[in-house]
Amino acid sequence: MEWMEEQPGEKTDHHRHTSHLFGVFPGHQFNWETTPTLANASLVSLKARGIDPKSEVKEWSFAWRTAIYARLRDAENAHHLLRELMADRNTCPNMFGLHPPMQIDGNFGITAAVAEMLVQSHEEVVELLSALPREWTAGHAKGLRARGGHQLDIYWANHTLNNVLITSTVAGDVKLRFGNTVKTITVTPSKPIHLDHNLNPIP
Repeated sequence: MEWMEEQPGEKTDHHRHTSHLFGVFPGHQFNWETTPTLANASLVSLKARGIDPKSEVKEWSFAWRTAIYARLRDAENAHHLLRELMADRNTCPNMFGLHPPMQIDGNFGITAAVAEMLVQSHEEVVELLSALPREWTAGHAKGLRARGGHQLDIYWANHTLNNVLITSTVAGDVKLRFGNTVKTITVTPSKPIHLDHNLNPIP
């Protein structure tokens, strides 16, 4: 719920504001690992507001909702809203948003949302390709930053991880996850480590 008490019509509210989902993104109180009931409720609420054709989602709220869907690992809806933001009815050729008075914050914010689709590090693990949509069959992203002082270059093909290069500014252990594979590797400052699709070191 958005309010302390349930309000009439809340389940069919198509307003662009989603402050009640701050705990999903940019916060991290609601997630599938520790609070699955709240994560599912967040998804239900977001779908009621963000996908329905009658929704009032505009400019900056496309970016926020894309990030929330990504955090909830709903790759296809995250991708849907990303494409909606970039459509010519929502974004000018000069990349200004068409929501009055010609804003730009959504176009800046969407970069954070895209990064969230590729790397998540709000828990005690760095998760790779956490919300990769079907359409992004192959690609790469360089210079993505993860919490804890890590930079990642990620490459994927056939919709699965190919390899990843991790460079850290700290020494210690970092836990990485791709799908069901979880590995802990030891990092040294400014010494890149190249890992294969199973997160094993490449000599």
